[in-house]
Amino acid sequence: MPSFYQTSPYMNDAGDFSASAILGRNVHRLREMQGMNKKSFCLMVGISRPLLDKIEKGESDIRISYVQKLAEGLSVHPFELFIPIVIGGETSTRSLNPFNRP
Repeated sequence: MPSFYQTSPYMNDAGDFSASAILGRNVHRLREMQGMNKKSFCLMVGISRPLLDKIEKGESDIRISYVQKLAEGLSVHPFELFIPIVIGGETSTRSLNPFNRP
């Protein structure tokens, strides 16, 4: 595998480019950026804490309905949860909202 892929900021710690890994990383970052702990976030979006743990670790293939719940709880569009953004050499998530929705 070329060295780019071994060090790319698009990968998780396990070197995973999967949609599950990107989703998990984005949910984790956005949740923390908004100051929400896991317990309150789970209660707000209606998912279990063990499921959130699996999602944030990139270990869960979740239903679209859960993606919608996560997006609503994080005030983003669902597609934004699957987009890796590199800012300053580190993968991050920022709103790409074309409608400037808060």
